[in-house]
Amino acid sequence: MSTVDAAEVIPVDNTENVESGEPGESSRDVYFRNLARKKKRRKLILLISLGVFLIAGGVFGFLTYRFFANVRPGITIEAGEAIPGVEDFLYNPGQGTHAETDLTNIDSREPGTYPVDFTWLFFKASSELVIQDTVAPVGETRDLLCKIGDKPKAEDFVVSMSDETDISVRYVLEPTLNKEGTRNVNIVLEDKGGNQTILKANLTLYDEKNVPVIKGAEDKHIFTGDSVSYREGVTVISNVDPAPELVIDNSQVNLDKPGIYPVTYTATDIYGRTGTATIRIQIEDKPEDYDDMMLMYEKADQLLASLITPDMNEMEKLFAIFRWIRLNIPWSGGRSEHNEIQQVINGLDGKPGDCYTDAMTMKVLLERAGINHFVIEKNDETGMHYWLMVQYEGNWYHVDPTPVYITQFVTFLSTDAQIQIDSDKYRPHFYDRDTRFYPATPVLSPCKVTYNPEVKDYFLEVGDWLPGADSDGLPR
Repeated sequence: MSTVDAAEVIPVDNTENVESGEPGESSRDVYFRNLARKKKRRKLILLISLGVFLIAGGVFGFLTYRFFANVRPGITIEAGEAIPGVEDFLYNPGQGTHAETDLTNIDSREPGTYPVDFTWLFFKASSELVIQDTVAPVGETRDLLCKIGDKPKAEDFVVSMSDETDISVRYVLEPTLNKEGTRNVNIVLEDKGGNQTILKANLTLYDEKNVPVIKGAEDKHIFTGDSVSYREGVTVISNVDPAPELVIDNSQVNLDKPGIYPVTYTATDIYGRTGTATIRIQIEDKPEDYDDMMLMYEKADQLLASLITPDMNEMEKLFAIFRWIRLNIPWSGGRSEHNEIQQVINGLDGKPGDCYTDAMTMKVLLERAGINHFVIEKNDETGMHYWLMVQYEGNWYHVDPTPVYITQFVTFLSTDAQIQIDSDKYRPHFYDRDTRFYPATPVLSPCKVTYNPEVKDYFLEVGDWLPGADSDGLPR
């Protein structure tokens, strides 16, 4: 048996098929050739496995990339628009992508950023829905009329407003509420997005106590059948309304029937405040001497126009009337016929008359001049006499327009004591009367009238006079 060198011993792998050698090949060559083939085969398997892995990974990566790339990063809509659907968030709808967020739970009237999640297999991608509000609200206002003391809110001026989100309403500046008049107010409408719209309106405030005042509504005295101009001379004064409405209720007046009827004037301003005034219409049948009465008044007015000037005070007006009667109506003794109208016409014409003529003429002239007075009639066993009491600066005094032959005996704004002293001295019982029925005079007279026989005229001296002062007395 031959021996083999240890270095040349070649192990044999019985687990794999070993190709038989070519003729002339040694076992060693066969072994290494088989080993090389086996390595090559393993490398091929490895390369194939790697290729398969890379292809599978590429496919998976591509699908994963396509999932993430298919989801939009976000969508922006204006408040109030329809909420987009799931497909709107995907570039390419479908492809196995599922939405985890329920979009129906999002209110499009609530601005904000809302996350929207999507899944594919075990992967998750996120997007967002942005609801923005960039449109300002719109609205319409009205003007308000309020009483002082009311506190109108900004919302009270707004009649309509709209926006896709909730709107808050407020003043730009709080208006002044304690003064009558009209002022501008600015109202701010602001939505949830912070967009603002400023609206304008007017606020008018009024005081309930400042009602319109009716001027010139006075009692009237007419005859049956006459017409009446109820508005003539009537004005309405309002501090805030230039033209208040005036309504006259004369429904109770019967112009054809004598009587006293009420007429009511009602003035209403733009704020609804009302002022009222009531007058009386006295209607009577026309007297038979009506034409004579109108003639009397016409003559009296003409005389007053020549006697009285606008710059005269009331004492000067009284003296002008008194002086004219004394100088222009001649005295005639005896009793005149007591027809007042005819006696006044006679007096105004400068015809002779007695104390009745003088007193009645002065009475009519004082009436037309607007001076308060009344006539005193003395008619007893001591004789007959007429004179007047006249109101001056709130007090009553005696005035006697009848001239007498005693020049010192002049009664003009005289006191009770003065006429008593003078009548006792010059003409006893001339002013007898029941003093209980007449107002008492002050102690002092505000003036004295004297007669100068040389020039035959009367002169007025102003000053306080004591009772009984003679013609040479001085004012005190």
